[in-house]
Amino acid sequence: MTPILLLLSALACRPNTPEPQPHMLPWNIARQADGSTVVFGLTPGRSTMADARERFGPNIEGALFDTKGALSLEVYFNQVTLSGITGKIILNLRATDDAMEHIRAASGEGKPTGAGAVRYEIANESADGMLRLTTRAFTFVPTADLDEAMLTSRFGQPAERLPQEAGELLLYPDKGLGILVQDPGRELLQYVHPDDIAWLRDQSRPEQ
Repeated sequence: MTPILLLLSALACRPNTPEPQPHMLPWNIARQADGSTVVFGLTPGRSTMADARERFGPNIEGALFDTKGALSLEVYFNQVTLSGITGKIILNLRATDDAMEHIRAASGEGKPTGAGAVRYEIANESADGMLRLTTRAFTFVPTADLDEAMLTSRFGQPAERLPQEAGELLLYPDKGLGILVQDPGRELLQYVHPDDIAWLRDQSRPEQ
C-alpha cells in the first residue's frame, strides 16, 4: 500500500471525536457585568429561539400549553450533547397573550395532558415567527442521573431549598438557576435571568 493510501486509511479509521467545549458544560454559568448570565453560549432572558437553534441544531419540536387559562409556549431540542453530556433542552419562550392566542388558533384541536393542561402542537405557519421570540427560561434534562451530591459539588450549596411533590428544588439566585432533584426521576436544571428567579420560584409552588 502506498504512503498516500496508508494515510487515507488511518484518517478514515480515526474516531470523529469532537473537541471538548468547557463553556458548554451545564455548571459553567458566567455572570456578566450587567447582571445577566451566559450558559451554553446563550443568555437567558435575552437570547432568541433563533440563537438556540443555531447553537443546538435545527431539529425542534414545539407546543403551546393551556393550564387553566394560563398559556405557555415551549420548544424542545430532544437530543443535544453538551461537551460530552447528553440530554434534552426545553425552552420557555416569552410571547404576548395575543401572540399565543394566534398560535393556538392556528394549531387546531388540543389534547389533554396528564398534568391537567391542554397541549397544542405548533403549526408550521407559526414556527418562523417564533424564531424572534426571546427565552424566558431554558431547562436541561440530562440523560445520566446527576445526584444531589454531584450537583452541589459543582454548583455549591443552594441559597434555598423548596420541597416539591416528588423531590426538592435547589435555588441559586445569583446564578439564575434552579435544580429540581426528583426521586424518582431525572434532575432538571432550569436557567433564567437572575432577575427572573422569583418567576422560577413561583413556578415551583404547588397549587393550593
